[in-house]
Amino acid sequence: MSALELSNVTKRFAGRAAVADLSLAIGEGEVVALLGPNGAGKSTIIELAAGLRRPDNGRVELNGRDPSDHRARQELGLMSQETDFPDMLRVDETVAFVGAHRRRTSPTNRAANVAALESMGIAHLARRTTGSLSGGERRRLAAALAFVGAPRVVLLDEPGVGLDAESITRLIRLIRAHAASGGCVVIATHQLAEADAVATRVAVAVDGQLVCDDDLTVVRSRWGRYRIAYTRDAEVLGGRERVVITTDDPATAIANLFADGAHLDDLEVRAVRLEDVIDQLVA
Repeated sequence: MSALELSNVTKRFAGRAAVADLSLAIGEGEVVALLGPNGAGKSTIIELAAGLRRPDNGRVELNGRDPSDHRARQELGLMSQETDFPDMLRVDETVAFVGAHRRRTSPTNRAANVAALESMGIAHLARRTTGSLSGGERRRLAAALAFVGAPRVVLLDEPGVGLDAESITRLIRLIRAHAASGGCVVIATHQLAEADAVATRVAVAVDGQLVCDDDLTVVRSRWGRYRIAYTRDAEVLGGRERVVITTDDPATAIANLFADGAHLDDLEVRAVRLEDVIDQLVA
């Protein structure tokens, strides 16, 4: 059984389909990067998976149940784009409150609660009220809360927003550890470097539909392992254009270009990144 499954799901707003007949199944131990341009439907997919919205058509199952079922939500961790907490609760009280709603924790398990805060480097803030935290501190708390009690499914919507480099590194460690223990993570993000660091699978949404859903290594292999970019004269008089090609053998590719008489101005050769693949998919 999949930890999270969306089957032929459609969600409309004002007559427009934000998600259109979309199917996606995610199993234990997977880290799926949900990518795509603005307006692609990524946040709506996360909201549907979390039970915050209901589909107009199709079916969503979280741990084999309707996402609105409290038994399903006991195994769900969520970090949304909006970060809001009861201002007068202390940080440690907030962790205990969330832990009380998870299947594998107890609100009195102080060691587990402290570990959750330490994972994002905010254990020293435990006695502070959430209302006194800075924006970055609140984002770090939100990240920690998503993993309290080791929920089976963790949904992260643009988790890198508002986090500094150290916090992102800590979050990457959390994601890797969670997947290694059998949990699954879905990351809706524009931060391709972070997705590249942790994703085992890539799902690319465009206009509410998936244009790609595959293992990360397979997706990369379709375009070759190396990217060659250079500038040349365009057919339009006086024009210049940037040419990009991908290949598994850059030395041979460059030799062939020279043999054809190409002028390789501003030549750049590097390994293919996830962002290069996404650019090709959404072009």
